[in-house]
Amino acid sequence: MAARNKTLNSLNPILHANGNPLYKKYMKRTAPLLLFLLISLAHAETVEERVKLAREAEAAPELKQYPAALFRKGGRRFARTMRSCARLKPAPEHKAFVLVADITPEGKASAVAVEPATNVAECFAEGFAAGTYPKPPAYPGREGFPVTMKLRIER
Repeated sequence: MAARNKTLNSLNPILHANGNPLYKKYMKRTAPLLLFLLISLAHAETVEERVKLAREAEAAPELKQYPAALFRKGGRRFARTMRSCARLKPAPEHKAFVLVADITPEGKASAVAVEPATNVAECFAEGFAAGTYPKPPAYPGREGFPVTMKLRIER
């Protein structure tokens, strides 16, 4: 039995500490990465949670001017992007979708997500992410300002 365990340990050096220097080397590298991944997953926001934050921003008296300014500046580009996405081949999917994003203090879109992720939604998200927007006001507890929009292509 002892010989069998010794053989198993030698075949799988990373998983068995037993004083193996490879174990220590890999654990030093992977432990911080695993910790970061677990923390990120624990604090990941769903699209629904992000939509709720954006809706709260639209309703707050001190913040509600920003979404209107963003749409004023980006409205024509949004329309061009949507027309371009409507011409997707083989066929655009006409389902309504929700886009959520954070606008950074520099006016760039980050964390852009769409749901459901149809071909048109993904196309529009790429166009939205490429834009530059007015610098947003600070949103309490966040790096970026949350925005959302619900869109669909008319048939």
